[in-house]
Amino acid sequence: MPVSTTTARSAQLVEPPSVRDGGRYFAWLYSPADARAGVAAVIQIERAIFDSVGSGFDHAVSHARLGWWQDELAQLGTGTPRHPATQALAKASTQLRLPALELALLVQQAEWELAQASLADSAARTRYFKNWGRAVTRTVALLGWGSERGNPRLPADSLALIDHFGSSAGEAMRELETLDTSPEHATSRESSGALRARLIEVAEALPPALAPSQRGMLVWLQLIVQDETPGPPTAWTAWRAARRAMRGIPHLRLRR
Repeated sequence: MPVSTTTARSAQLVEPPSVRDGGRYFAWLYSPADARAGVAAVIQIERAIFDSVGSGFDHAVSHARLGWWQDELAQLGTGTPRHPATQALAKASTQLRLPALELALLVQQAEWELAQASLADSAARTRYFKNWGRAVTRTVALLGWGSERGNPRLPADSLALIDHFGSSAGEAMRELETLDTSPEHATSRESSGALRARLIEVAEALPPALAPSQRGMLVWLQLIVQDETPGPPTAWTAWRAARRAMRGIPHLRLRR
């Protein structure tokens, strides 16, 4: 994917997430250094797209903003993005030699929310959660993997494993997040306890050799499993989860 000469300057304009971003902040903080700029860009893109359907805009403005983002993410795929965040992600994707990204799925999700579509239909609900996982956490997982792809200890099928890990984790994460923040969507296929158990299974299926590259994702998952809010205990939990990941232990722990 070719990258314009303005990308290096644009990458500097992407603000890193703040501690107010909760798990997203700690996922960025503990991601491998070479992946961090890309992770920050993903978080900023996600926020900008969903901010486009906020209560401060009428439908016409929201549709126009989403149309712009749809075009921008198409240009990300061709290597000609204009927004600082997509330029930073293009640079990271090129440097780390990542496969095609699927952030355009976020626009479909935002359009769904703008239309206030119901998640009562099982097939539609599954597609909604899967799309977020493919767009956000798959990308975060790929960035971590790409930063350490030269490690000879990585399994030969590591790309397929990371693709599955990022997508599967994201599906359960988004469903759990929706359950916690939108009671009207409490028609979930699974209870919050079952979803947390599924996240533990997804993490434990990750080969130990891949755990260090996924420390940012594993920290994020750990905070979701323990349902922690920002504060000193969260920072301590995040540090311990990252330390386990660096030792090749992709296990999550429930709150005692």
